[in-house]
Amino acid sequence: MLNKQLNNYRVMGFTTFEKKNNVDTMDVVSASLHWQREFLKNMDGIGFHCLLGNMSGGFADIIFASDQPSFDKMGELHFEAPSSKKFMSLLEPTSVQLRSASILNGGFVIPSGFSCIEAGFMTLAEGSSVQDSEIGDRSSKIEDEYLGEYSNTLGHFVGNIGDQSYCEITFGQTLGQTREICYGYEKSAVCQEFLGLFDEKNFEFDFWVPLA
Repeated sequence: MLNKQLNNYRVMGFTTFEKKNNVDTMDVVSASLHWQREFLKNMDGIGFHCLLGNMSGGFADIIFASDQPSFDKMGELHFEAPSSKKFMSLLEPTSVQLRSASILNGGFVIPSGFSCIEAGFMTLAEGSSVQDSEIGDRSSKIEDEYLGEYSNTLGHFVGNIGDQSYCEITFGQTLGQTREICYGYEKSAVCQEFLGLFDEKNFEFDFWVPLA
């Protein structure tokens, strides 16, 4: 894990992928650590990176940047770095899906002590005129009236991906509790108000644990 402990992150990148069939998981972990140390740690404005794994054997990279230019610069240089090429050679190319989001409601600070990240992705209903301000307000309400009631919840934000798409990211102490709280959205009025802003046919979410 790379953590420069920068404050006020404005941009998050979240990339999901699978390894090639003949590649060992620990080779992916080792290549990710090498990429952190040889490439990411030297990038100005890139303050956090973690390789994540889910319960079905998939992987994800989560990256936080201070601003969009820093994130874009990292993306430009990524494919030329030797450590990036080594890492990418282990992955199934068709499985790689990159999303980046502008974090709403101000900057975000990475919490300490987390062991699970819930990442949800959703799209507004066709023709929706909902603005970022309303989505941000509903997100804050969830934090105040639902997530904040649980000591397991260490951090939470919503981000705008573009093209009417958004993400909701929650940092939790444990996988089990984070999953339980997430499924509790079904019984929470304030959470249902938030989810009601989006097209129910375009929800995607999973639970991830740190690997490197």
